[in-house]
Amino acid sequence: MNEIKIPVSVALASMVSTIEWDVENDYDVTTINWYDEEVQRPSDEAILAVIQRMSNEKAAVEYIKLRTEGKYELVPHETISGETVLVKTEEGYPSIESQLDMLYHDIKNGTLADGNWIGAIEAVKTKFPKSAT
Repeated sequence: MNEIKIPVSVALASMVSTIEWDVENDYDVTTINWYDEEVQRPSDEAILAVIQRMSNEKAAVEYIKLRTEGKYELVPHETISGETVLVKTEEGYPSIESQLDMLYHDIKNGTLADGNWIGAIEAVKTKFPKSAT
């Protein structure tokens, strides 16, 4: 899974109550302009730690969403030129109803260890592997 980029301004806003600062490059902590003399500017290391934590949290949510809902992408619409639409391009886990039906048949047929349910779940886990972070 790709690393999720969190803007410096988002991390900084979550850390301090002052609004007396700006960022020239939202992906470079060294470009923060701090104007509030009463509030101490967080260190670059502290900001980077918050960015990493927020990135990990967002990646975990996206990972769960991919596995449960599947993958959607914006693609050009077939009949409306210039327009894009959101289309499901890859399936996630089967519905709970489908999974229960697969389990029922696998148990009934004695194929639980290598049946339809195991195959369906493993296919999604292979398609959307857990992030290394």
